[in-house]
Amino acid sequence: MNATESPRSTWLLVIYVACAWTHITHAQPLRPIASNDELQRMQAYLNERNDPRIIEASIDLGNSEFVDCITATRQHGFDHPIVLEKPPEGLFNAVDKPTFDGPAEPAKQAYGSVTRTCPPNTIPRKHLTIEELSQFASLKEFHDKVGGRGRQFAPMVNGHRDYVVAMQNITATAANSILSINKPVDEHSEEFSLSQIWVSSAYGLANQETIEVGWQVARWRHNGSRDPYMFVYWSTDNYGNGCYDQDCPGFNMFPGAPYVPGVAFSNWSTVGGTQVYVSFQVHRTSTAWWIGVNGGGAIGYYLVSKFRTPGLASNFERMDFGGEVQPGMDYPTGTPPFRHSKIDMGSGMFSSGGWGQAAFHTAIRFGNVNASGTSISWNWAHLTQPPNSPTLPGCYDFTFADPPTNSAFYFGGGGYNGVTCILP
Repeated sequence: MNATESPRSTWLLVIYVACAWTHITHAQPLRPIASNDELQRMQAYLNERNDPRIIEASIDLGNSEFVDCITATRQHGFDHPIVLEKPPEGLFNAVDKPTFDGPAEPAKQAYGSVTRTCPPNTIPRKHLTIEELSQFASLKEFHDKVGGRGRQFAPMVNGHRDYVVAMQNITATAANSILSINKPVDEHSEEFSLSQIWVSSAYGLANQETIEVGWQVARWRHNGSRDPYMFVYWSTDNYGNGCYDQDCPGFNMFPGAPYVPGVAFSNWSTVGGTQVYVSFQVHRTSTAWWIGVNGGGAIGYYLVSKFRTPGLASNFERMDFGGEVQPGMDYPTGTPPFRHSKIDMGSGMFSSGGWGQAAFHTAIRFGNVNASGTSISWNWAHLTQPPNSPTLPGCYDFTFADPPTNSAFYFGGGGYNGVTCILP
């Protein structure tokens, strides 16, 4: 356990710029790319986020990561106080965990398991530095769901992502899945690999709204780390604008939250060994969309007033579960033809490996919260695969684990293998 004094913002921009250009530690080969004007905007953003008036303590998680303990009612800035919603009671332990087919354990983060937790009436938030921000071309790129476009050390297939998902069109106000935590291996720093839940309205339209929770390996976002990080994300305009975690006003954390978005998980599944799992739940009451993790109560919420009616202000119309990668591509000889990169989805194993090998989602359900917000009527999901999933079946694949119910599945793959996966 290692608690330290609160990190204080360095207020002189020139010092921050110098640090950003000379002290990128374990983040290589990432490099600062923000313009001077954008650096000034980033510094103004950090001055408010890291305001010493709202940081009551700081906790060292190891591996150059810190969590700041922020006054809960000032989590959007000293000059922007909020009144926290009252958390719903008894709605996060209503889904029973399945009987697994082998050794399994719940996911952990260093926060709260090997370190102390934040004091009462404060909320945990990942400490962010100018070193990390300056590796993005702009604040908007930092907030985008798919970032890293400004530093494509390996050429990218423009806008290309590979999906393996299962979905159900359903009008509901609650969704739940238990998914494996894996540590996929990437090939290039601008790639990412994730597993998550999506709930959305107006799917595929310009006004699509989405709330997402899951984990990702994304070196471009996490200062070079290859560990799986928990995230939450929301958008109200089909990803034109959006935001991760607590990086902009939107997601409100609760004091005492046992898990922190933006912080790495400290354990993950091993092929042929113990499988590590996490249960994510999203549900709506009259005032907010609540996020729960591993049945431990709400970690935070999005106000329904952030969304439209019809739309997520009322309910979701579609739920998706599965994995996604953004691959780079390689020119093995320095010139075309190019190949798909060797980036894992999930464990890197195809779905045929089953338990202990492939990544999974299981116990997938949907439901509706009653009018008083005191209970949820749960139903098993009956998922289908959309026509374009998997997008590249020779690279990544999918198998339902419980037909014909179709509320659990295995998925994954390793990207380029020279046989079934060659081109992106």
